[in-house]
Amino acid sequence: MGRSFLQAIVLLVCLFSTQTKTMKEIIVEKTTEFTNHTDEVRGIVPFDDERVLSFSKEKFLQWNAQQKEGAIVLQGIESNTFGDVQKFDKEKILSISQTGVIKLWDMKEHCYHTFEKKEQYAYAENVNKLDDKTVFVHDFGLFGLWDVTTQNYTKTVVKKHAHGIGRSSKKSFCKINKNKILSLRLSKIYLWDVAQRKKVLTFLGYKDDGHYNTISNLHRINEDCFVSTDLDYIIKLWSIAGNKCMQTFSGHQNLVENIINIDEEKLISSSKTEIVTWEKNSGEGWYLFQTNDNRVQTIEKIDDRTIVSGHKDGTIKIWDVEDNYCLKTIPAHKKRIQNLAVLGKTILSSCRNGKKIKLHHLSKFH
Repeated sequence: MGRSFLQAIVLLVCLFSTQTKTMKEIIVEKTTEFTNHTDEVRGIVPFDDERVLSFSKEKFLQWNAQQKEGAIVLQGIESNTFGDVQKFDKEKILSISQTGVIKLWDMKEHCYHTFEKKEQYAYAENVNKLDDKTVFVHDFGLFGLWDVTTQNYTKTVVKKHAHGIGRSSKKSFCKINKNKILSLRLSKIYLWDVAQRKKVLTFLGYKDDGHYNTISNLHRINEDCFVSTDLDYIIKLWSIAGNKCMQTFSGHQNLVENIINIDEEKLISSSKTEIVTWEKNSGEGWYLFQTNDNRVQTIEKIDDRTIVSGHKDGTIKIWDVEDNYCLKTIPAHKKRIQNLAVLGKTILSSCRNGKKIKLHHLSKFH
């Protein structure tokens, strides 16, 4: 009896020591602020290992996240305010106005090329880089290409399918590679060959385990896989080569707004009320976070084991997605988190109507 009791004690000690070894702690070494904006910060874009782009209504800035110095101001045009800013290459930036004007900025020369059509775009976010010299434009049911070297614009897909390509929004199309683009229309997904100017594949709803409701989001995993979500809060993982749905994930209680591909085995998704970790092979999911009042605004990946989420109450939460627990809660702002970005081990955030960006510098994981 005494020997059995001793063995049980040893087993408990071993289990405890194993758990403590896997537990991590994150320390916020310091929090600094970037205060060069004079109106609400609308976006934060990590540019490289040190530089950050942030934009407000009429200007965007390039600055060093470690030193907060050397801010380069690129002024916008009144009544032509920024809708989005994207990295184009190591020294160039794409800015898209809310009236459909696209500008390519050179951060060294501080000059830009401008592309402007007579027709305004439905949304400012329907522009993206396709390759090193081409900008992809999703324009009222048609695809177009803007060659930044020649300044020429050509319609790539002239013939509309069914009821058009679908609504223009940032999540209604995604780039698979420099020649292939996915778009959605209701419960259908289409694969387009840009070079050949034609539709090459259709992923149908109601068939092949497809969606039964309108699709709301597309997200690229790699050149052969992508994820789609629908208005029934369902997530599906697709194979392009196999032209089939490989896995269905069900468990969200609200519309899925964000997807993070952690690694070959895991996905992370979030809605306004929960964050869920999914196993790709089995389709099983675990709630990382659930709430009724502290809305999840956005999530970002730190590394293959750690993500960060921004919330309605102004807090930032750092999560271990391997062991499914919260590593750290940071009281970052007094209002809801509006923008969240990760640059190495630094988390950058701004809040609704906020003019400042906070930088939370994390120490090594212990």
